[in-house]
Amino acid sequence: MVHSEESNHFTPQGISVGNINPKKLTAKLRHIFGPNSYKVYIIHNTYNIEAPRHLTDEEIDACE
Repeated sequence: MVHSEESNHFTPQGISVGNINPKKLTAKLRHIFGPNSYKVYIIHNTYNIEAPRHLTDEEIDACE
């Protein structure tokens, strides 16, 4: 099943906690989506992000 950009809001993006700096991740999400337009849950050492779209690899790399 192929998901459109709009459906990504309903499909959380999982990102391993790994080397991610939580302050950088929060700043990146706020910059891209604005405040209160995304949700982040941590489950089993994975950030699960619900947002209007998934972050790109470059955006994730900027959070390390």
